[in-house]
Amino acid sequence: MYINGATIDAGTEITANLNQENYTLFVDGVEIIDEDDTLIYEPIGEENVDGDPSYGEVEAK
Repeated sequence: MYINGATIDAGTEITANLNQENYTLFVDGVEIIDEDDTLIYEPIGEENVDGDPSYGEVEAK
């Protein structure tokens, strides 16, 4: 899933469901804005996230 360079702005929680453990979430330059500035993804697998957000964090559920 590519969200490179996007701005994601939500009130409470931002989540991404990758559907399979071997899928990758590309977040280079993304601004993640919600109450804790964290995008939560699932399922957990190896090498699920590629890149670094310009603002906020990405973590597994």
